[in-house]
Amino acid sequence: MMNKSIALIFLICPVCFADSMSDQVKHELQKRNPDASKIEINFVQDPGIKVSADQFKVSIVEDVGPSEVEFRVIDKVIGNTIGIARAKYSIWKKAAVAKKRILPGEKISSESFLLEEVLVSQGMAREFRGVMISDSELLHEVESRQTILENQYITTTAVRRIPDVRKGDGVTIKLSSGEVQLSTPGIAEEASYLNNTIHVLSIKSKKVLVGTLIDRNLVEVKL
Repeated sequence: MMNKSIALIFLICPVCFADSMSDQVKHELQKRNPDASKIEINFVQDPGIKVSADQFKVSIVEDVGPSEVEFRVIDKVIGNTIGIARAKYSIWKKAAVAKKRILPGEKISSESFLLEEVLVSQGMAREFRGVMISDSELLHEVESRQTILENQYITTTAVRRIPDVRKGDGVTIKLSSGEVQLSTPGIAEEASYLNNTIHVLSIKSKKVLVGTLIDRNLVEVKL
């Protein structure tokens, strides 16, 4: 009797086989690049096998060069590697690109950027692909940390959420010690957010205190 696993190996439509393998390689690359908007591949090494398209799967082994991966073709029935192949790939993702120069501390608005499809599998974009912002919602209520040049990618390291209190803002310091509470005017020594730690300068004592921003312009300092 012919072995079942051998019986599965037969000539099939080469185009169908290539399309199926291409789809599987793209799927594996998509898992590694979940925010990719488009992926294209080009086989540079044929695995040299003819197996029914529904009887194999691929597993990426490693990157073997810029925009090139080596992958194994695995027989689903017997679980063995039945071929090794390589493919070059191109990956695109949506990225926010500055429409104009954005200065430090400037609020990011819809007029500040546009979303473009960027090839991120090569060149300078490859180096920034992990920190590019691809969702316009992430640019809601944020400001620039640094100067962002026109046509430059807007990255997660270049922006921050707009602070609830900025350095130099006047605040009320609520001093708490047990059941005793006192209030005194102060100045924020740094930018901060609600429920975060903040350093403040007491105007009366001229001392720097550490407290928690519990409301806009209200800092609680526990003694």
